[in-house]
Amino acid sequence: MTLENFRDLLLTVTPDVYHFEAHKDEEYIVWHEVGGISLTGDDRHAETGTRIAVDYYTKQEYDTLPARLSETLGSCPDIALSDERVMFEPETELIHYAYTCEVI
Repeated sequence: MTLENFRDLLLTVTPDVYHFEAHKDEEYIVWHEVGGISLTGDDRHAETGTRIAVDYYTKQEYDTLPARLSETLGSCPDIALSDERVMFEPETELIHYAYTCEVI
């Protein structure tokens, strides 16, 4: 999966998707690459990929988008999805849902 394919997958959940930095105040996804990953076999790289952080911010309590986002990312065979973390950001008063994905 290319990074463009990953972005396009996020866009199926919401049109408010940004790479590295968001240009919106509320209810948006921002994602960025964290680093590379590799799977080895027979003492060589068998497959490589990218670790990606995905963050969703909202002011809406009980927002349904995080469930859709988890379902979309979790159902893709090229993505390994970590557990969702939820935080409240007091400075912005936004609820922050954080995910880490490994994409091959």
